[in-house]
Amino acid sequence: MRQERLQKQLLDLRRNISMERTRRQELLDNLDRVRARQSSLASNERRLYQETEMKEMSLATAQKEVEEVQAKELRLRIQMDNLRKGMARFLAKVSRSNSGGGGVVVEVTNEQVRATSDLYRIR
Repeated sequence: MRQERLQKQLLDLRRNISMERTRRQELLDNLDRVRARQSSLASNERRLYQETEMKEMSLATAQKEVEEVQAKELRLRIQMDNLRKGMARFLAKVSRSNSGGGGVVVEVTNEQVRATSDLYRIR
């Protein structure tokens, strides 16, 4: 009777050991899946960080180019204004010197000046 009870306990213990081993293996498999998922997420995080850095660098470069173009546009506008003023002074000077007689007469109408300046207008 005692031996039967001990054998029954031994059998129960072996079943429990087997169930625990199975449970342990399931937990280890689950742990491996979690680790793989964590690694995948970390890799995605690094990739997103790198993409963000690249986009920020591109935006900074584009912003710098925009500022350079705006500065160039301002310089060109100033030069065009100065050119218009200089052309008006030149035409006035030529017409004054030609009114005394002799020399070449240059006639440029305001419409021609505007048409010429419109060709070079920055939009």
